[in-house]
Amino acid sequence: MPKLINDLGNENHAWAVRELERNLEHQDGLNQATPFAVFFIVKMLKENAVRDQLTVWGILRKFDEAAAFQMRSDKTVPVLLDWDQLLDERRLLPVYIDEYNDEIFWGNGTQRLKSGIHGMHAHDK
Repeated sequence: MPKLINDLGNENHAWAVRELERNLEHQDGLNQATPFAVFFIVKMLKENAVRDQLTVWGILRKFDEAAAFQMRSDKTVPVLLDWDQLLDERRLLPVYIDEYNDEIFWGNGTQRLKSGIHGMHAHDK
């Protein structure tokens, strides 16, 4: 992710934008890395360090729209988290080990993984 963000400021910027969109937003949902990535993308924008500001603002708008959709669709009351809470190990996804563990985590997060990490559901927050 850091390389993709840095590439927003060089000749690889078009590729970086596509990869950031693909990795940070999926089917109108955002993943756990998105808030951290947005922080550094905005920092680069403020420093005029991006190659194509209009395109970068476009992906930030796309993330904002996905976040709004996610908030409207979520049945739980949203809680704003600070950096330490976002980085709490209990909120992070387990490290990718293999397809078997990945399938268990995404298919049925209540089963115990080989890694010893349990999947979390929205109600486990």
